[in-house]
Amino acid sequence: MIVAVAEDNAIGFNGDLLWHLHEDMVYFRNTTRGHPVIMGRKTWDSLQVKPLPKRKNFVITRDKDFCFQDVEVLSSLEAIKQLPDTQEEYFIIGGGSIYKSLLPLCNRLYLTKVFKKFPQADTFFPEIKDGQWQVVSQQERLFDQEEQCFFQFLVLERK
Repeated sequence: MIVAVAEDNAIGFNGDLLWHLHEDMVYFRNTTRGHPVIMGRKTWDSLQVKPLPKRKNFVITRDKDFCFQDVEVLSSLEAIKQLPDTQEEYFIIGGGSIYKSLLPLCNRLYLTKVFKKFPQADTFFPEIKDGQWQVVSQQERLFDQEEQCFFQFLVLERK
């Protein structure tokens, strides 16, 4: 799973991100490139580039008419369990309800912590419970001039 969260676990508003951190977008692209990505239909709708290049794209939707070239449709969350069990990392990239439903199945979390509050948020990442995850990698805090906030990349693994 890969996600960027604000101080209160906020991740979005009105179907879009709350911030635009260039370095986080680069991190996302570099981390997920070459790996399959799984997303909900609302996340798919929010993408500026469809499908995400150099990745196999899976979209979870109940819409039986949903069809897009080079995209594999998953009709339910249960369909994820039918994906091939390989050593390859699948990245869940959102949105809020997909994160909430699939967090219990994840063993690794690529987390960008954004040290800022966004009161207008309407979409949140589920609480990461203390004692269930351990930090296995973290970078120094960085500052984004445009958004006027600090942020940090972390990798957590389930204990």
